[in-house]
Amino acid sequence: KKAAAEKKAAEEKAAREKAAEQTLIKKYTPAKVKLSSVKKERKNTAKITWKKVKSCTGYQIYMSMKKNSGFKKIKTLKGYKKVTYKRTKLKKKKTYYFKVRAYCSAGGKNYYGAFSNVKKLKMK
Repeated sequence: KKAAAEKKAAEEKAAREKAAEQTLIKKYTPAKVKLSSVKKERKNTAKITWKKVKSCTGYQIYMSMKKNSGFKKIKTLKGYKKVTYKRTKLKKKKTYYFKVRAYCSAGGKNYYGAFSNVKKLKMK
């Protein structure tokens, strides 16, 4: 009988903690980033620009050679005001795909927003 009561108390505590965590996720998850443009700048450089997301800690930029997979994080930018990034050392005659997401740090945890739309850049 005592074990059953302890088990029930533990389940209730876990449910309360999960509800509190869901509230934090809702509160701190930033909005989806809107990727404005990806433009060729100089010989082997791309300039990535997106719209500012308020109440976020920073942004993560991802790049791939394929449209729907293979994205790797290439840079984490701290601060929500910085909305451009220049990627260098890109190769000629290759196509690159970029996407961005915002993140918010709170209580030692990072909360990530949805990924932006994917933009394509063909280096000539």
